[in-house]
Amino acid sequence: MSVGLRPYGERYLNSTFVNGKPEEGRLLYVRIFTGVAIFILIIACINFMNLATARSIKRAKEVGVRKVIGSSRASLVSQSFVNRCYYRFWRWWCLYSYTVLLPLSIHSRESK
Repeated sequence: MSVGLRPYGERYLNSTFVNGKPEEGRLLYVRIFTGVAIFILIIACINFMNLATARSIKRAKEVGVRKVIGSSRASLVSQSFVNRCYYRFWRWWCLYSYTVLLPLSIHSRESK
């Protein structure tokens, strides 16, 4: 019989013993969930590329229709620029409200 010290992380992940040697206990679950997470990440990347392609096709059709109607190049560029600035502002506002305003309101409610 031998006595020794082991780090807690190793004790937690290899919690089952067979014949005095550590077996893969919870480490197996970590590997399984890592594989599932990587699979979900790959699906999310494919979905993002699909949505970006669909959005660019929609935008190209819109620009084509505007050109056929007789819009000038400056009009198309300015409309695209204004549209981008509008969406950037709303994204910034959502980010600001979630990261600054929401924690402040939660903190003020907890302090009462």
